[in-house]
Order: sequence, then C-alpha cells, then structure tokens
Amino acid sequence: MKNQHPASVRAGRPGRAALTAGEGLTSLLRRLHTEERGDVPGWVMITLMSAVLVAGLLAVAQPALQGLFSDAIDQVSR
Repeated sequence: MKNQHPASVRAGRPGRAALTAGEGLTSLLRRLHTEERGDVPGWVMITLMSAVLVAGLLAVAQPALQGLFSDAIDQVSR
C-alpha cells in the first residue's frame, strides 16, 4: 500500500489540510468584514442599561463600600 502522506507534507511544506484551513480562515474573515455586524441600536440599549444598573447599584452601595474601605485601611495602617 502507498504512503498516505503527500510528498508536500514529507518535504515540510503545508499539505492540503493546512491550505484548506487557511482558505477557511480567509473566507471567515472576509464574511465577518463584509457582513452586517448586528443590531447597533440594540447594543447601544444594552450598554446604556448596563451603565444605569451599575450607577444605581453604586448609589445604593456607596456608603457601605466606603465603610468597608475605611475599615480595611485602618486595619492595615495599625
């Protein structure tokens, strides 16, 4: 039976699998570059909602966090 490896693989050159993977990657990058990226207003809404949520949590938890920080600094500086 013949050797299963092509001569290009034995010679240290990329074989068909490497070329196919490279072509697939090139195709994927082309599609990602040219296709629509998605719903921009939706992403803006998610970002704004996240910012509002963080601001709200910070407003509620700020006194407790300041107390924890002050206590930790006092313990370290003793």
